[in-house]
Amino acid sequence: MPRLTSNRRWILALGAVVLTGCGLVGLDPEVQNVCSNDSECGAYSCDSDRGLCVADVTTPYTMVLEVTPNAATDSALPTWRSGDVVFEGPREWPVRLDAYVELRGTVRWGGERVDAELIFSRPGLEGRPVQRLRTNTFGEARVADDQEYDFAIRLPAGATFTVEVRPSSTMRPDGSWLTTLPPLYFTPPALPVAEPGIAAQILYQPFDYPEGLATDCSREVRAGCTLAGSVLAMEDGAPQPQEGLQVRAVDAEGRVVSSAAFTDEDGLFSLVLGPNVESYLIRVSASSDRPLFPTIKVDPAFLTEEFTIRVPTTQVIEYEGRVEAPNEDPVAGATITFRTDSVTDPTTGIAGSFETTATSGEDGRFAATLLAGDYEVVVTPLSGQLTVLTEELSITSSEGVDILRGQLFTLKRASQLGASITDFAGRQVASATVAASALARPFEGLPASEFNRTQMATADETGQATVPLDVGVYDVTFRGGSTAGYAWRVMPEVAVLDPGTTLMESIVLQAPVPVTGDVLGPDELPLVDAEVRAFARTESGRYVEIASGRTDATGSYELLLPPSIE
Repeated sequence: MPRLTSNRRWILALGAVVLTGCGLVGLDPEVQNVCSNDSECGAYSCDSDRGLCVADVTTPYTMVLEVTPNAATDSALPTWRSGDVVFEGPREWPVRLDAYVELRGTVRWGGERVDAELIFSRPGLEGRPVQRLRTNTFGEARVADDQEYDFAIRLPAGATFTVEVRPSSTMRPDGSWLTTLPPLYFTPPALPVAEPGIAAQILYQPFDYPEGLATDCSREVRAGCTLAGSVLAMEDGAPQPQEGLQVRAVDAEGRVVSSAAFTDEDGLFSLVLGPNVESYLIRVSASSDRPLFPTIKVDPAFLTEEFTIRVPTTQVIEYEGRVEAPNEDPVAGATITFRTDSVTDPTTGIAGSFETTATSGEDGRFAATLLAGDYEVVVTPLSGQLTVLTEELSITSSEGVDILRGQLFTLKRASQLGASITDFAGRQVASATVAASALARPFEGLPASEFNRTQMATADETGQATVPLDVGVYDVTFRGGSTAGYAWRVMPEVAVLDPGTTLMESIVLQAPVPVTGDVLGPDELPLVDAEVRAFARTESGRYVEIASGRTDATGSYELLLPPSIE
């Protein structure tokens, strides 16, 4: 039995669901939530000033307001976000953006200016992306108030950021900055909040490299120093230097903590390690010169005094196959991704990982050059009507055979989430939209999938919409249109457990709970065409978007929030 689960009741259709409005005529495609008196609003009341049926909050919920200034007109102002607020009913919510903090600083090494990108990150709301703000060092140092600086960036007041200084690939006399210096990571103190009447604060913060990075690493000292070693492979029983491989150090979080190095014709490399690295692994991987090579990671504590790294000798196999639909038609344009952690040297037992992709042609056929190993294969079609396929595949070669042909990947039909969308008066809402936002994180009792795709659909003139879905977990949002006047209907963490499921849901768009206000900048002038969004916290602690709007020419906005969160 196909399965789909959530904290709501879904209806399983045992046959094909017809989602067209055959024979339905005379429907108004411009159905909107408008009123002149309460009798037109059923269980709701009419806000005569707005000409809108409005609701009361049925269950209070926690929400956050976020304002993003228009980059074309207010690019100096960073995104503003409120704290948690318990939403209990209609309200005025004026927003006054705090004065930003302009952070200026230097990136130097031994007095020399370093060409680098600086990435300022702070956590987003739970379930929302991390906020990252980026800037680059200037081509030449600048001076203001007798203070020299290499970069400047405007940040929200009061926020705490982690900072990554990432050397660029710009060339210098002894190589590029990327191969000269490691990334640096900082957590500066929280930014201050400006006093009333101050338009902005300017702070200076150096992000400079310490002395001593050129000191040779040893068994006792393996951070803030230069580690020199070699990469060898056993070929015909003898060690052979490996040229053209990339070598870097990564910490337990997977962050790069060294400069980049490439082995020379003698297999030699030299890495500059960050100053505050507590533990790391040395990663040897493919490069543009040697794309057919696995990635291996080794602990420097287990290497010889000379830091010699042995890598596997691998078998290269040409692999050919075909992708087809359930009716055996070829599937063109599908992406076939091969991933393995088991590329193993049969002589030494050294293992590594490898990943590559191929694309199917008009006849559904594809070809890929692989290394022998046990693979997870992910086939992602262009069409949302076919679901993503994952399979396990063992790629081995017999002596004298280095071409494998004939593999067939048959895709399945995607699940179909059908929705009949009406408003609280029972009218079909034409041109309503359905957005199923794919969630990659695992949830208790629900499948995790990093392969499911976000999908959208628009209802027809009868209010019917169908969204194809891969197996995985989604936040599903139903919207009545930008000017229809309904609250969004949000169903968080809906799980599709099987491909090919056909489902039908009756969606009723509710009258909204209005939130209004104006948005002013630190100078007390209105922000025009700024984006205003509302997020609500779900039972699982995640935040989902529940309304959005933009400010008008006077800086005013209106959001239509739902009466409750499902």
